[in-house]
Formats: sequence, structure tokens, C-alpha cells
Amino acid sequence: LANLYGGPDAMAKKLDACFETKGVHRGYGATDERSGIHEQREAREVKLGRFGISNQPSHHIIYMYNHTTDHYKTQKYARDCTKRLFVGGRFGQGYPGDEDNGEMSCWYLFSCLGFYPVCIGSGEYTIGSPAFSEIAVHFGDKTLRIIANNNSDTNVYIQSARFNGEPLNSCVLTHEQIAQGGVLEFEMGPEPSDWGVNSAPSSLTTGEEAPRPWRDKVDPATPVSVVTTFTTSPVREPRLFTDIGTLAAAFDNTSKTEAVLGNHPSTFVYSSPTPVKVDAVTLTSPAVAGTSIASLSVYGADNDGVWKTLGQWTDLDFAWAQYTRPFLLTNTRPYHHYMVSITGCSAVSEVELLGE
Repeated sequence: LANLYGGPDAMAKKLDACFETKGVHRGYGATDERSGIHEQREAREVKLGRFGISNQPSHHIIYMYNHTTDHYKTQKYARDCTKRLFVGGRFGQGYPGDEDNGEMSCWYLFSCLGFYPVCIGSGEYTIGSPAFSEIAVHFGDKTLRIIANNNSDTNVYIQSARFNGEPLNSCVLTHEQIAQGGVLEFEMGPEPSDWGVNSAPSSLTTGEEAPRPWRDKVDPATPVSVVTTFTTSPVREPRLFTDIGTLAAAFDNTSKTEAVLGNHPSTFVYSSPTPVKVDAVTLTSPAVAGTSIASLSVYGADNDGVWKTLGQWTDLDFAWAQYTRPFLLTNTRPYHHYMVSITGCSAVSEVELLGE
């Protein structure tokens, strides 16, 4: 994400704009910055620019500063939110937005502890600003004590940290560290420090190159020809060949429509005038549960007529209706032609041929 903005410095500036630029609330009945749905009203009352802590998709945003050179702003805004936005003792107070299944409380508790699971499943927690001078978390026979020396409403910035007596210079804690228990100790101060700088949490990408996400290689406007025999003859433009009369519905970028299949294996071939590299195929099961795909075979060929197996899957299980599953291909060099064969279903909602 930082690379898409031009690097960590540029992403920090984008985050600054989020927190410092007044939000403009339109639609949903909002007029002249008044009224609107409750998320709009709550976001205005927070007074943190465009940051909407009242809505759960925004909860990670504060902690994204740890991926930039302005990591200390995670500490600044995390402490501001825990101190200012979760207050009030009357019914309906105490939360800046929906308490959905305990989610808002969890954000508050994690942020008060001083760390937060930004990327669930990664095994990492990114550090913010501990709100308590001392607190203990008990799990089983283990206890994690969190101590914040010199903590106060003004001393919100971490100057140094230790975990079980050893220096901790990273803004990342692992689940293994937390699960073993022990003592996490912070020294707090009134000014930002260089603690934790250049210790960003893990990322799916490395280096400075912007990510290039896979995209569907088949344009929804690709012409479709219904055939009974499939060849690898050269084509002048991208084209789909199929024995499925309604195949276009499987490539229209919506699972609201379906390509109706026969009882026999249903096959289509995507042909391109120039070689195309496909890394994965996705299938979306039909709207009626219990009629999903049983097997999938994918082949690649050049204009020489030789088909090579890129992947075969049997006994497939689609957990629910309109369920999308990806299938990674092998031998993923560019080919002029791709053949996909499906069995065991009455329809398919969507097919994608994905690659850079």
C-alpha cells in the first residue's frame, strides 16, 4: 500500500490528510454537513478529519503509521482515541459507534493494552500507546504484565521498551511472545522518539516496487463462438470458443448471472493472438446450493496443437452457493490458448483467468 502511494513518506502524508482534512458527508440524507446516517454523525463528532473510528473498516488506519517514517503518530492517535472517545457512563455512551458483537470493545481493550492485531492471522501485533501504568492479562497459567513507566495524559510517546528484561526495539510483538507471558515494559515521554523507527510490521510485498495485483485476462466483451471441436489455430483477436451456449454469463464480472451447463463435461477455450500468462483460475458456484462444480481441468497450448496440463482437481467442495474458489496453475508460462473443462454441475456463476 505504501508503494502505491510512492513510499512510506508519501503514505504518511496520505494518512495526515485523512486525520487533518475535514470530512465531507453527503448522501444518506446528509445536507450541509448535518443529519445523515449514524456513521456520518458519529464521524463528525470524533473530530479527527476523515477518520471514522465509528465504522469498523477504519480501525486499522491509526496503526498504519507504523508502516511509515512517522510511526510515532500511531501512538499519538491511539492514545487520543482511548482517552477521548470511549467516555460517558450513561446508557448509549462509552462507544464512538456500533458495538458489533463486542468488536468496538475489543478495539478499545487492545489499544489500551498498547498493541493491536492489524493483520488477523499473521501472528503479529503492532504497538501503539499503552493507556494504563500497569495492567495484567491472564490466560490459562500464563500472565502478561504491561508496565508503562512515567505514563500520563501528556506522556503518550514510547521512549524505549523491554520484553522480559531484553530490549525491544521493534513496534511489533508476535503472538508467541504474548502467549508465553512475562513483562512488557515501556518508558513513556511527552515527545516522540526514534524508538521503533524502521521496524514496520510484516508485509505481503517487499522492496519499493508497487504491487501488481492479478486481473482477469478475459474482457467481458470478448466474442464467443459455440463449437463442437476445439483447435489451437491462431486468432486475430481474443476469442472464446465453447460448447456452452450461455458462456458469456460466466465472464460478465457478476455472479448474478449464470452460464447453464449440460450434464456432460463443459469446456471452453480462451484464445489470444499473443501469448498470455495465467497464474490462476477462479470458479464461482451457482446460486442453488448442491449443484456446484465437481471437477476442474485446465490446459495450455501454443499454436502447435500440443495441450499441456496446468492443473486438475477432483472431488471439489463449494461450501455454499455463489462461492468463489481460486485454483493455482503449474507451468505458468504464457500460452496462446487455455482450455477449461468443468464437470458435475448444472451452472457456473463466474469464471476468471487471473494473471499480472
